[in-house]
Amino acid sequence: MCLDANGHPCVNILEKAQAQGKGTGVVSNARVSGPGVAPYLTHSLDSEQENEIAAKIFEDPKVDVLLAGGAQNLIPQNKSTAMLTSADIARSGVITAIPDRAIDINPGVFGPILPTATPSANPNAMKLSDVSECSGIDAALDGASQRADQSNLIENTKSKGYQFVCKGDQLSAIASAADTKLLGIFSASTFPRSPDRKSLSALPSLADLTSKAIEVLDKKPNGFLLVVQGGMTSQVAQENDPGTLLQEGLDFDAAITAALAYADAHSDTLVIVTSDHETGGFGFAYSKGKGNDLTLPSGDEYNAPYDYAPTIRYDALIDQRKSFYLMTKEVVDKLYAQGSTVNLNEAGQMLVDDVQTNTTLKLNLNQAKTILDRAPGSDNATTQDFSQFYVGENVHANLLGRATATQTSAVWASGTPTSTPVMILATGPSAYADRVRGFIDNTDVGKIINAALAGK
Repeated sequence: MCLDANGHPCVNILEKAQAQGKGTGVVSNARVSGPGVAPYLTHSLDSEQENEIAAKIFEDPKVDVLLAGGAQNLIPQNKSTAMLTSADIARSGVITAIPDRAIDINPGVFGPILPTATPSANPNAMKLSDVSECSGIDAALDGASQRADQSNLIENTKSKGYQFVCKGDQLSAIASAADTKLLGIFSASTFPRSPDRKSLSALPSLADLTSKAIEVLDKKPNGFLLVVQGGMTSQVAQENDPGTLLQEGLDFDAAITAALAYADAHSDTLVIVTSDHETGGFGFAYSKGKGNDLTLPSGDEYNAPYDYAPTIRYDALIDQRKSFYLMTKEVVDKLYAQGSTVNLNEAGQMLVDDVQTNTTLKLNLNQAKTILDRAPGSDNATTQDFSQFYVGENVHANLLGRATATQTSAVWASGTPTSTPVMILATGPSAYADRVRGFIDNTDVGKIINAALAGK
């Protein structure tokens, strides 16, 4: 992450903006130490070494506003000696003279979200809820430290003048000033998936985070650079969950709306919206079967040769109330728990009932049992074809997506990122926004940003 071809650190765009005295911010609903936003904050060869990446980010933080998830990599292993100060820690978009503000928005469709580490069995493990500001946080957002040391990166950052928040009301109460430095960590790992987080009233939305970051950074006298990542989009695409994917897209759209509202009032603001990659090979397809015949005003009748996926199916996806990931995980955890007395038939019926309760989709018991079944000795499900392209922590969710595909008309090529071209859009000063046209190489995005920073 942010290394050159020889493995040496290279200057990233946040560092360039900071060198020019600009304010900088990073927002994500994934983990702050994950591959989506960590490259803007530090330099590392291995994106899976999240504890080490977190230590690098927070050893000497430079960013003014940082709002994300990922407390599990920031809090000490044990809560008994948790509240160490920085002295005690044991360590093992774009701005120019023309547009003086910029917002770079990334829906995170390119960078996979790494699986959450196995929760610690340590009874004295520090949890996010053990942090004083986070007492009473919802259990769906809580979780134990995944560090192997007593580094307290939150306390270290607070000692450097940062205000710390982990709830929506705390975030709203932050007063913005030119010298405000803000750290917000709102979940132990990533945020829950979109349908699963709607009931969490204390959890701010991606749009809320974006708006607050802009509010704070707008006070910076020399302009700012803000990076916003919709970090869960890639994850739910890897799980082949079209309903949750659509809802994540709508959440991201709300964040874009917040950015554009600011840009509309500040004509010198450049907004770039793009992705680092596509995930899953997703698409809507028509299929065999009787389509919707039409009788036209002329009196002629059109006999549809295929099922063309009527728009009512999109309405059903928007109304999905629980992610495929959570539906399958909750049942799998019961079925495969040590000493479990739940058999496959019982577990299958649980999944059938959950799908019926939370979606308009239908699932029969045999389908559910196939989704939940594992090969002897395996710790995950496998697909019957192209299994090498399904590497996620919960392939059961992918199988649910496949089992219901004829009802959603959603088709998938893989459970991993792909090389399919992605969209890039820009608005703002034409000297830079107008360069975003047609097919461009991903490295051209960096060139456009560098040109804006240089005022060329």
